[in-house]
Amino acid sequence: MQEVRVELGQAVKKGEVLGTLDDDLLKATLEIAQLKANSTAAIDAARAEFEIKDQRLNALAEINRTSGGSREELARAKADVELGRARLKSAQETLAADRLEVKRIETQLQRRTIRSPIDGVITEIHREPGEFLSITEPKVFTVVRLDRLRAKFYIPAENAHRFSKGHRVKLTGHTDEKPLAGEVEFVSPVTHAESGLVRVDVTFDNRDGRLRSGQRLTINGE
Repeated sequence: MQEVRVELGQAVKKGEVLGTLDDDLLKATLEIAQLKANSTAAIDAARAEFEIKDQRLNALAEINRTSGGSREELARAKADVELGRARLKSAQETLAADRLEVKRIETQLQRRTIRSPIDGVITEIHREPGEFLSITEPKVFTVVRLDRLRAKFYIPAENAHRFSKGHRVKLTGHTDEKPLAGEVEFVSPVTHAESGLVRVDVTFDNRDGRLRSGQRLTINGE
């Protein structure tokens, strides 16, 4: 971890930079790749060689047509032209690959900048500058959206028919006991075999910050 730019409890916007990972090696690699991608020396040399061989072939072909030159020499000239054409194509393909490598490294560099995927609040900072990230523990930040929350309920299967996606419900159980308006986002088509319960997800507006994430609520259908 190279840099942390946020603090616990800080509100962040989607796309805002939260921190950066070490990118010194990638930057050096990019400079080398850019030098290769910007160099046309190999193509210029291959093109010049091809043009010389092509001109020689045309001259020999003209001699062969007018005064009967050596057929073997003409055949060799044709082979040289084909070889020159192949070398030019190879140089062009190499340059194209070098330019693609630049784009690949640039993409990797962009990924070294960690941005918030949503509008939310920083609730956890898992890595400090100088600490290493691993494949098994890749977490760096936890960002929680608090302006609109999702509540998960598990209700008896016999009551599941009362709820459907888009259905309006009331939520109670928070401190001021004033019901909150919610909307059913998901009703599981599966009943849990052991408990006989069905999962129902409800989303509701929390822009006023009345609720904290993790609070328990009760669902009531309207």
